Amino acid sequence: MLTDVSTGWKREFAEMLDDYVGSSLPKRGELLQGTVISLNEVGLVVDVGMKRDGIVPHADLELLEGDDSYSSGDVVFVMVTEPRDQDSNMVLSVFEARSNKDWIKADGLLESGDMWIGTPIGHNRGGLIVPFADIRGFLPASQLADLPRGLSSPGRQSYLEEMVGTEIGLKVIEVDRSRERLVFSQRDAKNVWREHQRELLLEKLEVGQRLTGRVSGLRDFGAFVDLGGTDGLVHVSELSWSRLKHPSKVVEVGDQVDVKVIRIDSERKRIGLSIKELQPNPWERIREEVSEGQMISGRVTRIASFGAFVEVLGEVEGLLHNNQIPQEYSDTVVPGCQLELKVMHLDIDRQRIGLSLKDIPDNHADSEHYADDTRVTVKEENVRVDKMTADHAAITVEEATAAEDQ
Repeated sequence: MLTDVSTGWKREFAEMLDDYVGSSLPKRGELLQGTVISLNEVGLVVDVGMKRDGIVPHADLELLEGDDSYSSGDVVFVMVTEPRDQDSNMVLSVFEARSNKDWIKADGLLESGDMWIGTPIGHNRGGLIVPFADIRGFLPASQLADLPRGLSSPGRQSYLEEMVGTEIGLKVIEVDRSRERLVFSQRDAKNVWREHQRELLLEKLEVGQRLTGRVSGLRDFGAFVDLGGTDGLVHVSELSWSRLKHPSKVVEVGDQVDVKVIRIDSERKRIGLSIKELQPNPWERIREEVSEGQMISGRVTRIASFGAFVEVLGEVEGLLHNNQIPQEYSDTVVPGCQLELKVMHLDIDRQRIGLSLKDIPDNHADSEHYADDTRVTVKEENVRVDKMTADHAAITVEEATAAEDQ
């Protein structure tokens, strides 16, 4: 009999302890997961797994900027703002819970160093405002990747305004929950972002596609064009149908240009572009206006060990080979001189014109068009022709050598 009384007392004590623990109040700021029971005139009633339900006031739901549509059974995260108010209600906040979850996520990004993609929604004197879910983050102008130096105050504001609404890659560099401060850097994410953009672009690019970009840099060998987060290269030979000494002759950094995709190297992640292929092809004019055996005027543009390159019709170069220059003209064929020549060979498909000074009476180089005071003959052996020139000249070095052997 005593044993039965003792067992019953222990069971009763355990039940009382469970009730006490279950009815203990949560702490202010505690994050809980609950289930929506109903929406009434007081607010959103949420079951958080305790003896008492919690209330999310309408004022809190209004902070969600319209995202306050909940139905019975919806799972929702809430934060305890008042464990017990004057009416003995547990007051909860969906807005604060969301913000807290976002701060935790921001901390994770700060620790990992991973890139995050954001879209600025506004700007002020110091930089850009970038929302991070329900948190308003800040991107200082000093942390922008490509802000031009020396901008005036109006120019700086104009640059910031242009970035509003544009997706950019960012890294979290500061998280301070107590001060509600979340700071981003675009500069720290620049390399990862460009790699990300390059991979996306390579997936959808096709040879022959036309794009619009902005010139981002110039080198002796060509111009880099920003296609929207990644660069493609327009080789100097693809900038113009005319031969150029430097890309700056036709484009400058900042210019907006139309380009055509001519090569895609997915393995090396390189994009070859052309500007000249979107321009009228002067070789089509050659096809219509020039034929073999025809006389044509030209200007000597440069000298090589195997002959002289001559610009004809003001747009393309032909080759005046050494074996097509009579002895009496060998000392007068110099850069800048004007000549009357005969078309000996024409290959439009390969963009080749072979020229000759033989059997042309009273043909004299016009010395007024000399490029300089130095008289250079085509027989000089110390003239160097680099590989790039040979690759894109009117005739290759190999073809020139073969012609000389004949």
